[in-house]
Amino acid sequence: MTIFSVRGSLLVGALWLGINQLSYAQANITLEGVSSAFETQGFDTEIIGADYILVETDSHQFLATLRGTDNDLTLISFSPVAANSMSYEDMSTFNREVKFGRVYFDTDGEVVLQMDRNANGGITQDNISSDAATFVLLLDKLKADYAD
Repeated sequence: MTIFSVRGSLLVGALWLGINQLSYAQANITLEGVSSAFETQGFDTEIIGADYILVETDSHQFLATLRGTDNDLTLISFSPVAANSMSYEDMSTFNREVKFGRVYFDTDGEVVLQMDRNANGGITQDNISSDAATFVLLLDKLKADYAD
């Protein structure tokens, strides 16, 4: 997926997820802090607007955002595998077998992998780095199991 299509999906995803403007001070975490934690993992990041970070690894692109009153961290990948490569039964199996993430079809019928971190009480930079590494492992598993 190209950066252009990720950015196009960003707008659709934001509208679909119903993400509102947030006050990041509530959980003492900022997009800049999240971006910094990803960069310590060796990932390239770009803050897009007031609410998103585009994260790029050698083999993946995904978005990160802070949501809700506690600034929960959400990591989301649009189309990590082709829609025709997974059935609802495959998704159910994947969701049952893995922790921390879930896969589903979005409103356009694309496969989406999403991971959420409850930030109630705050999130440390180490937790964010760990979440990024876990999310990349989930993307790797999804692609290994279901890519065409």
